[in-house]
Amino acid sequence: MVSAYSANVLDIVFQNRIHFHLELRGRITQVYGESATGKSLLGYVIRATEKYNRGNPDVEYDVSKVLYIDSLEEMNKIKNRSGDLIIIDRGDAFLTDDQVNMIREDKNNTYLVISRRIIDLGISPNYYAEFVECDGRVELRYKYSVEGWN
Repeated sequence: MVSAYSANVLDIVFQNRIHFHLELRGRITQVYGESATGKSLLGYVIRATEKYNRGNPDVEYDVSKVLYIDSLEEMNKIKNRSGDLIIIDRGDAFLTDDQVNMIREDKNNTYLVISRRIIDLGISPNYYAEFVECDGRVELRYKYSVEGWN
């Protein structure tokens, strides 16, 4: 069994067809962009893998260190987590100012916040990215690489 997330890298293949290899630069990364770019597909892959793992002994990818959230009601799942990748999908639709502040202050986890527009997470422009397909896998392409802005 391979951990899907470690050392700021999420690497998971689903049904030998969909490969996400996401190298996160820092503690908070925001992916934003138009629809149909694979943002919500990542959530489907994580949830389908979790479901498969519950009923099968031959687990290929361990996603226990990955938490996928796509609603306000699920935000309480973050409590007491440490060392995990927390993926928040459609964050622009439900995150409140208090929750954004909680994300900023949480030094125990890494966040990948997915949205259609920029959310003021207090991060450097170097941590804004988009999903791109490269040689059959989905990767992060960072929008900026400005020295001194980390």
